[in-house]
Amino acid sequence: MVQLGSRQDYNKFLGNRELLEAHECPFCIAEEHQDMIIWEGKYWMMIYNKYPYTGNDQHIMAVPRDHKEFFIEFTEEEVAELKQVHAEVKKFFWDKTYFSFCRETHGTVTKSIKHYHMQFIGAELEGKYLRKMLHKQGFPIDQDMEF
Repeated sequence: MVQLGSRQDYNKFLGNRELLEAHECPFCIAEEHQDMIIWEGKYWMMIYNKYPYTGNDQHIMAVPRDHKEFFIEFTEEEVAELKQVHAEVKKFFWDKTYFSFCRETHGTVTKSIKHYHMQFIGAELEGKYLRKMLHKQGFPIDQDMEF
């Protein structure tokens, strides 16, 4: 059984840092995630999120082996292997509902690791949460956002 931490544990790990620098990237330090690996390819690995948003093992990530910040930095071979990554994700969740998003943010710090990664979470994503997030940023969202 993989040992997972909480989001509070993650905040303690970050300390007063908002963003981890490349030399301290946990995705690049092999011993940081060896016990978290679900699948490995030549260019990508699929790992459990050590500090899952969900609080359980239904939050996994696809992480490129090489430290890259943006999708446009990937080679054709790395992009081609993404098809296998998605096949492995589908196997992991089997018949469960899941959604995904990637962490590629330019500008304001809204992530703590500057290493491209895709997140897959075993749950349903409701559009009203996305609309609420956009509304908070000043977008003109007119739909009902009651929770």
